[in-house]
Amino acid sequence: MYCLVPITTLRSTPFSLPWGSQIVAKVMARNVYGPSGLSVETPSDQRATILTIPDPPKSITEVLAPKTTTSIGLSWVNGDSNGGATVTSYTISISSGGAFTEL
Repeated sequence: MYCLVPITTLRSTPFSLPWGSQIVAKVMARNVYGPSGLSVETPSDQRATILTIPDPPKSITEVLAPKTTTSIGLSWVNGDSNGGATVTSYTISISSGGAFTEL
């Protein structure tokens, strides 16, 4: 058995959970004779997470080893949080002092 809990419910009153929160849940069964007791709470290694966008990368630096006359290298460190899901891609934006343009 399972149910879908809207993120908007978890982010609203009375819960008001921030993005990235782990959800602790208990479940009660009910039939025509009444409700059961509550289950044990979700084990810490199986808790759901309110997914969000990742934190921005940081510490962007030039990498000299791959630098050639036709390309430069950049490196960075991932942000502190991946938002609860693996980062799957990056987009580079470049500026020479004006507006940034995506590559």
